[in-house]
Amino acid sequence: MEDKITINSEVCKTLSAIPESFVVDFANNITVAQDHERIQRSHKNFYQRLYNGFTGQDWQRQHEVNSSLIKIAESQLNMLTDLNNSVALGFKAISKVTNRLNELTVNVANIADFAVNTRKALEQLNHQFSERCLQLEQRIAKVELDAAATQKVNKVFNQWEAGHFQHLSIAGRTYAALEELNWSDYGVLIRTADRHQVDQMLDDLSNRLVIQIRKDTELCKNVRVDYQRWLSPVSLLTQDYQHAIEYLAEDYQNTSAPFVCSLFVGSQELPLAVPRICTAERFTDALIDEVLRTT
Repeated sequence: MEDKITINSEVCKTLSAIPESFVVDFANNITVAQDHERIQRSHKNFYQRLYNGFTGQDWQRQHEVNSSLIKIAESQLNMLTDLNNSVALGFKAISKVTNRLNELTVNVANIADFAVNTRKALEQLNHQFSERCLQLEQRIAKVELDAAATQKVNKVFNQWEAGHFQHLSIAGRTYAALEELNWSDYGVLIRTADRHQVDQMLDDLSNRLVIQIRKDTELCKNVRVDYQRWLSPVSLLTQDYQHAIEYLAEDYQNTSAPFVCSLFVGSQELPLAVPRICTAERFTDALIDEVLRTT
């Protein structure tokens, strides 16, 4: 059995939590005079082997030198900095190490003879871990937002397929679905995500809209029809729903959102930018641009 285990050892590759746990143990075992009751885990041979492998130093020799606690603290902090740069840490490990560094910061502040550069090293390391903790929190928030946006898309299309939009024209259903998304977490994600993700999201959305429109109309792909067909009322209850989406669209202007405004022209002339013969793909993409790309 080797006396050291490195980050590339098979056991660390199989059990990825081992390196993270070691970094936490290492941080917990950094001692200063005010914190001497915290004893290194010398009775755990596995920890010693990890120490030898991850730090490249002999654990027993380090243990002997630890009698000079203030002297060794700086080298331990430097080692922890190296570990921070070499080991991929999850939220649990980072938060635990951050808590330990906060404790050390308080203890060091009460020791007059601690070297200035050691205090600075501790402050820098604490800042690094705090930044990593913040980044992970932001990542978690992003994942949650992604999940909420996806859930909203599925809900809107389930409602549409279940007939909840049946009293609206085809164009009205499309616009209503887009506004439902625009006012939800989906809209937040569209306004905060990078361009590549936004393009991918809107491309997927366009495909889902066209698929649903084909189900409702039984039209084939890229079939051009009179634009008024997309605006035709479908039931006696259309008026109430039409008033509802008109209310949602009151801030849109003909010049910047002609396709949205075309939903409410009635017997009036369509905006010049709107084609008189149009495919579902054409008006769907136009509505996506006007509702989601410009808000």
